[in-house]
Amino acid sequence: MEAAAKANELLSILKGLVPAGVGSFCCLSDGLDAEGSLAEGTTGWSAARSREFAGGRTCAKNALAAIGMEEAGSLARDSEGLPQWPFGYTGSISHNRVFCMAVAGRMTDYFGLGLDLEQTNRIKEGAARRVVHPMETDFWKGEQLQASILFSLKEAFYKAQYPQWRLSANFSEMALKVDLQEGRAEITFLADRLLAGIDGRIPSDFRFCFGLIESHVVSLCWLDSSPGRS
Repeated sequence: MEAAAKANELLSILKGLVPAGVGSFCCLSDGLDAEGSLAEGTTGWSAARSREFAGGRTCAKNALAAIGMEEAGSLARDSEGLPQWPFGYTGSISHNRVFCMAVAGRMTDYFGLGLDLEQTNRIKEGAARRVVHPMETDFWKGEQLQASILFSLKEAFYKAQYPQWRLSANFSEMALKVDLQEGRAEITFLADRLLAGIDGRIPSDFRFCFGLIESHVVSLCWLDSSPGRS
C-alpha cells in the first residue's frame, strides 16, 4: 500500500477508535514544511526530525479544529518537550518518519489522552522480554505482533497520564489483559507506586483500544474527566 493511501487508512482506523468528542487527524510527515517549527526550540534538529515535529503539530491543530478549537496557537513545547495545549484542552501526538497523527479533546470530557503509533515488525525478543509482564506471557507467546501491541498500549497509557501526574513508568510496573479480536485491553496489574500516584483514580478508569493495519498498530488510552463515566 502506498504511503498516502496508508495514511488515509490509518486515519480511518483512528477515527474508529476515538470515543465521542475526541478529534483526530493523520497525515504524511514527508514533504511538510518544517520551517515553522524552528522558532519553537527545534533549531539544530535534522530535517527528518523537524518534519516529524511539524507534521505532529499540523495533526494536533487539525484534531483540535475537529472539535471546534480553531485558534490553537503554536502548541509550543514545555520544559519537558510536551505540547502546550490550549487552555481547557488535552491531547496526544505520535509520529514516525512517514506518518504523523494526533488526538484532542476537551478537559471537561477527558482528563487524559494517550496515542501511540508503532511498527509491529521491529521489536526484538530481548526488548520484548522487558516489555512483557509475567502476567502477559500467555498473550505474548513469544510473538512479535503481541509484544508490539503491549508496547504500544503501555506507551499510550504513559502518554495519557504523564501530563497530569508526571509519573515515569517501567513496562514491568503494569500488566494488561488484551482482547486481540475486539481490539480492547484493560489493566490487570499496576504497581503500588503508580496506584498511589494517580490521585484516587483506579486502573479501570483507564480505557484502551487499538487497531492494526499491515505492519502498524495504533493504540489509544483515555481517562474520562469524571471517575466511572461511561
